[in-house]
Formats: sequence, structure tokens, C-alpha cells
Amino acid sequence: MKRRPFKILAGALLVASIAVVNTGCVDRKAQDQAKKISEVVTDQTRRVKVYAVTTSNIEETLDLTGDLTSGLDTVVNAKTPGQVVSVYVKDGDAVSSGQVIATLDTSTQQAQLMQATAQVRAAEAQLAAAQVGVTQAKRNAAIGPMRTSAVVRQAEAQVRSAQSQLQKALNGARPEERAQAESSLASAKSNMDTQKKELDRVQKLVTEGAIAATRLDQQLNAYQSALSQYNSAQEAVALLRRGTREEDIQTAREAVRQAEEGVKSAKAS
Repeated sequence: MKRRPFKILAGALLVASIAVVNTGCVDRKAQDQAKKISEVVTDQTRRVKVYAVTTSNIEETLDLTGDLTSGLDTVVNAKTPGQVVSVYVKDGDAVSSGQVIATLDTSTQQAQLMQATAQVRAAEAQLAAAQVGVTQAKRNAAIGPMRTSAVVRQAEAQVRSAQSQLQKALNGARPEERAQAESSLASAKSNMDTQKKELDRVQKLVTEGAIAATRLDQQLNAYQSALSQYNSAQEAVALLRRGTREEDIQTAREAVRQAEEGVKSAKAS
């Protein structure tokens, strides 16, 4: 590589010298050019650049078109069927054991869980009620005989009460009761007459303008109340005078019969 430029330059110098000899004249430009060429040929110095020695990676790439197949593939399946609503990784991402990579729609499972929870609570309530029933049954078994005796005594007392009412209906009203009823009637009659006189007096005063009309309304209400009491007392006396009706006696006898049946039922229990 070093000798080839020298040969070219030497040839050029020879041609320049021949041109000078042939022309017989001095070509200053050619002489200067030949001088420069001679200096370049004879100069042994060379300019170089110095670099520090370093290490670096050389990447070698190869562009190809085709399909890539992983050496290790894993198929991920859900334990329960459902619609995927979120995916947290992409193809090629590194994952670890236990990492959540996707979530499914759990609305159906949540509804089933709520229903199952309600069923469990209902079953627990039924169990608690059954336990209470067992406890109550044990108590009833312990106090059953005493309760049965009390029920029998109560039924017998109802029989005696019904018999007493029947006898009262058969006997009719006592003289004392009649006297009391007639006394109440007389008192009611006297009160009614008094209220009627007062009503007439108040009505006259209202007509003359001596008192307010509201006083008349008050007295009218008092008279109506006294009249109602008098009518009730009359009915009571009339009932006592007529005596007990046959249908009332039959009702009393039916009450005695039902009470006796109650005693039989209590004793059977």
C-alpha cells in the first residue's frame, strides 16, 4: 500500500520532466507540482489518532418472518365457569404462583352465597325453636299432672257457676231485687221530672232574652240523659215482673251441659 502511491507520483514526475525537455521552456507550475510530489513521497511521517482501549458488546441481529412457539406453555383454567371481566397481564408477561391474572363475573355466585346464607340462618332459627320446644316439652312433662288437676278443678268450678245461673233463672227475681229496681225507677222518674221543669224554665228565659241560648242546649242534654235513665229503669222493672224468659232458661241449661262436658274432657286428659 505504501509503494503504490510512490510509483504513481514518480511516473507523474517523469512525465513532467519529459514535458519540460520536449518544450524547451521552463514550466513553473509543473516544477512546483513536482516539488510538492517529491516532498510527499520522501516524507516518512504519518498522522495517527490514538484511542483508549475499551470493551463493548457487538449485537448481531437477524430479521426473520415466521411463527414463534414457546418452549414451556401453561393452560390456565378457572375452577368455576363465568365471564372474564378483567385481565391483568399480557401475552409474554412473567407471572408467579398465586398472582391474580384475571377476574370473573361473580354476581351469580354472590346471589347463590346470599341464598345459602339465608337458608343457614333459617335452619339455625328452626334448630333454636326446636330446642325451645324440647325444653318446653320437658317442663310440660314435669308439671303435666299438676296442670291437669288444676284444669279439672277449673272445669268443675264452671259447672257449679253454670248450675247457679240456671237455678237463678228458674227462681226468677227475688223480692229484694224487684224492690231495688222499682226504687231505681222512682229515682229516675223524679230526676227526669226535675230536668224537665228546669228545661221549661231555661227555655222561657232564653225566649225572654235573659240568658244565652247555649244554656238551653246544656239543659236539653241533661233532660235527654235523665229520660234515657228513666226508660232503662222501666225496662228493668218490666223484665223482673215478667220473670225469666224460657229461652234464657234454655241457655242456662246449655251452659251447664257444656261445663259438664268440660269436666269430662279435663279428666280424660
